[in-house]
Amino acid sequence: ISREQILDFYNKWYTPENMTTVIVGDVNSAKAMESVKNKFNKTVSSDTKQIKQNYKFDKRPTEQVEIKEDMDVQTGYILIGFKGCYPIDQKDSYALDVLATILGDGKSSRLYKDIKEQKQLVHSISASHSSMKDDSIFYISANYATEDIPRLKEAIFNEIEQVKKNEISSDELQKAKNIIERDTFYSRESVSNIAQEIGYTVTITDNTDYYKNYLTNINKVTADDIKRVAREYLDKDNAVISVILPKKDGKPQIKKDEKKDYQAKVISSDKNTTKY
Repeated sequence: ISREQILDFYNKWYTPENMTTVIVGDVNSAKAMESVKNKFNKTVSSDTKQIKQNYKFDKRPTEQVEIKEDMDVQTGYILIGFKGCYPIDQKDSYALDVLATILGDGKSSRLYKDIKEQKQLVHSISASHSSMKDDSIFYISANYATEDIPRLKEAIFNEIEQVKKNEISSDELQKAKNIIERDTFYSRESVSNIAQEIGYTVTITDNTDYYKNYLTNINKVTADDIKRVAREYLDKDNAVISVILPKKDGKPQIKKDEKKDYQAKVISSDKNTTKY
């Protein structure tokens, strides 16, 4: 990407007509609004009017797509993505947020306990749901420690299938909601985060309702909602998979941990203690 391309992009999109101003804090609202009107109420030239852009809407893949690449990294990386719901304020969006928490938020999540702790196939693993103006993406990412990539993928898809087939307990559902509520309150402890979240919400939804009602809608999510969105959106035949393999001397290689038998050696001892 050239310098000219970056500047052209900046000059095209970063104009007053495309900006959202957010003021958060212990301020005098009347004075703040007066200041904004004075500072921002400028006459702009005709060539900087807001641009209405119609983007091509990407359809959901009809078959699984996998991309592999060898790179100069120490460990491998995998990301499995699914096309999510449209638009952001749809009921499914909140259910996908809760599902991401159940599958891959923290050490008590399903993916962490099964694939990290029990099978020891990864160094780390998580799930996320990212909402945008016209779409959303649900993705599972992992930093892996195995050469058996098919086994890792099978383990991840198996956890998704378990959500689809089996009942989700009320305790697990409530725990996920509690985690989201905790993270939301923590994120709103600083005025800068509040401003950023409100700006994000207004930019993609044109109002603040999503910000105001987020936790209320999260608490409305049921176990049946979780199973329904898992079945509708998380089909392995619609997944897009990116795999990065570490390489050495031009060849893909994953370092295997060697198990060694360490024997403690006596350093000193007396009548009360022995030091190894």
